[in-house]
Amino acid sequence: MFAHSAELRQRAIDPVLEGGRSIAQIALELDMSATTIRRWVRVAQYAETGAARPARVRGPEPPYRRELTQLRRRSLEREVEQLKGAAGAGRSRLRPPSAP
Repeated sequence: MFAHSAELRQRAIDPVLEGGRSIAQIALELDMSATTIRRWVRVAQYAETGAARPARVRGPEPPYRRELTQLRRRSLEREVEQLKGAAGAGRSRLRPPSAP
């Protein structure tokens, strides 16, 4: 892992936050990864607002994902029922006969 100076971070972040240049331009100029600069910019934005890191915002759930969730749920419910049945059958064989 590389350690970057605070001065370098500031040189990378300031032009982006001021709205003048893109992260890609800065990355090329400083010979750095755009991903690194993007992370630094996010951290700086969170620090400016004082807000906690926002939750990921997702779009609407695709239909296939909903269907997969339903299928998994049904499969787990069947498995639970099978296990309950097997556990019940085992108990009746292990239970000593009741006294009259």
